[in-house]
Amino acid sequence: MPVSLNVLAQRQARYDRRVAEAQKVVPHGDYCYSRTGEQSPVPGMRRKIVSCPYFKGMGSGPARSYAYCRLLKRGDHTQGRAQDGESRGTSALWDMLKCCGINTEVPEEQAA
Repeated sequence: MPVSLNVLAQRQARYDRRVAEAQKVVPHGDYCYSRTGEQSPVPGMRRKIVSCPYFKGMGSGPARSYAYCRLLKRGDHTQGRAQDGESRGTSALWDMLKCCGINTEVPEEQAA
């Protein structure tokens, strides 16, 4: 059964609101985290990181092989195909590589 134009408009409006809110909190850059100025307690890491509020990692250490984005409502092992035939799953979210496309630019003060 086809979806009415009114329902499609409502869905688009909800999506636009969700993305506008996400732009306020999603970290800038190519990853689902931002670095703070504080020293990290983890050996080998220079500064602490703050992960994106929509990111959910599963597992820990080198064996971590699954992550989920609450904004996109999909993860590395999400099954199925999108309407355009592409896989609904993400490919490198487990490595905190951003897949939402929000705030991908790096502000000038962080680039230096």
